[in-house]
Parts: sequence; C-alpha cells; structure tokens
Amino acid sequence: MFSNHAELADVRRRLRRVELLLEAIATRLEIDPETIRQAGRADVPEEVVALAAAGKKIQAIKVLREQRQLDLVAAKDIVDGLGE
Repeated sequence: MFSNHAELADVRRRLRRVELLLEAIATRLEIDPETIRQAGRADVPEEVVALAAAGKKIQAIKVLREQRQLDLVAAKDIVDGLGE
C-alpha cells in the first residue's frame, strides 16, 4: 500500500491533524468528543474493545486479526487507537 515508512508516517501525521480538527469542530458544536471516538469504534468487535480496555492488547490484536483477516500492523494500529 505504501512504498516506504516516510509515506506511512506522513499519512499518520495527516490523519492526526484531521482527528484534531474533528475534535475542535465537535467542541465548537458542543458535541462530546467521546461520542465521536465511540462512533469510530463501532466497527471494532466488542470482544476486542473489552480485551484492549483490560490491558490485554496482544490478545486483542490476535482476535482482531483472526476476525478481520488484517495484517499485524493494521490490527495493532486499530487496537492502539482504542486507548486514545
């Protein structure tokens, strides 16, 4: 998908800027930012969310990879994002 780590890092920086902008817009519109974060988790299985919340990130990554046929990096990024 990305030809090198620099491209991936750039995409991650741009995504973070978009997330911050979305949070600022939500705040301005008096929408609880947690509501937006929860909406982003809607497609993540509850089992994965529960494992991550319990501090069992490795197990959460394994379950997510099995259920969604994701590679390790993609699953780790999703699980890491659950804690934010």
